[in-house]
Amino acid sequence: TVGTEVFSVYALKIQSDGKIVIVGEYTDPTQKFTIIRYNSDGTLDTTFNADGIVTVPVNYNIRGLKIQNDGKLVAAGYFFSTLYDAAVLRFDQNGDLDTTFDNDGIFTTSLSSSTEFLRDLAIQTDGKIVAVGDLTSGTLSDSAVIRLNPNGTLDTSFDTDGKVTTAVSTNNDSASSIAIQADGKLVVTGFATIGSNNEFFAARYNEDGSLDSSSVAGNSSDLFGTGGIVTPAIGRNSFSFSILLQDDGKILLGGQANGSFAVARLLGYLGPTSANVSISGRVLSKSGNGLKNAVVTLTDSTGQKIVSRTGSFGFFRFDEVESGQTVVIAIASKRYQFETRVLTVAEDITDLDFSPMAGSSLRPRL
Repeated sequence: TVGTEVFSVYALKIQSDGKIVIVGEYTDPTQKFTIIRYNSDGTLDTTFNADGIVTVPVNYNIRGLKIQNDGKLVAAGYFFSTLYDAAVLRFDQNGDLDTTFDNDGIFTTSLSSSTEFLRDLAIQTDGKIVAVGDLTSGTLSDSAVIRLNPNGTLDTSFDTDGKVTTAVSTNNDSASSIAIQADGKLVVTGFATIGSNNEFFAARYNEDGSLDSSSVAGNSSDLFGTGGIVTPAIGRNSFSFSILLQDDGKILLGGQANGSFAVARLLGYLGPTSANVSISGRVLSKSGNGLKNAVVTLTDSTGQKIVSRTGSFGFFRFDEVESGQTVVIAIASKRYQFETRVLTVAEDITDLDFSPMAGSSLRPRL
């Protein structure tokens, strides 16, 4: 229990070591936002801000969360002063604000003369951060996408200033979720007010921030909607809140329509499915139980190493691994020896278990 009143969870992620991170809000007695990290057994992780709970600075509101390969936590939302401004925060693994990110761990920007909100984010393979939401200028809101460099500054290679706004309709639009294709293109979903009705929309952007109006070999049937935007007719009062890229290249949108659950699936997705996959598994002892504190190292095709350590039950996990590459995974333990694995990853791997090599035995403890 956090706070004295209702607690709402907005995002949930699992770290490579099996720990669980959530972001949400509570009332105690005023509205506050927090990040909580649990061990894999459900207990609060006391290595995270001493009690497992980090309260976000006053006036910052979090809606989206992602975990970088180095374990740092990136959150997107908004900041309130006299108006609402877009905000991205990055935290170290111990729960402190990461001062290498925009000098104080917090990026804020005013995208318009009125208000703006960020609701979701994604991390590219080059470490750049892409966040989506909406901005209001005057009385109408437009879909918004921003891209930050890994150090928390706006990426000026993205539409020259790091910011893209899209008027999907002549009324209100808002982006809710984002996914990244293997070719680096960004697929964004949300809702647009068309006439008197709210509708799902999906938009696809090139890496430079322009809307994707390309096709395969000039084939018009491969175009992504009209000028890179699709507005499928789902039903009255339709709102899309989430997006998922299937393994066969189709795009799933999830939300609600006229008060009911709604899911739509789109065609027209060019290229392979996802830029990133996850690899997870377990390191076992000779008796078959999970082995705690084993060091798991993933070396990618460029030679970059990512290190994880198993939790109490021996689980490990690597997220945001680029699809299609060959990786090497090695286990280091004071107790056993393990065979190194070489894998070519094309999809998520969830059962990569390691058992001690034959003849491997406990080393005597001094």
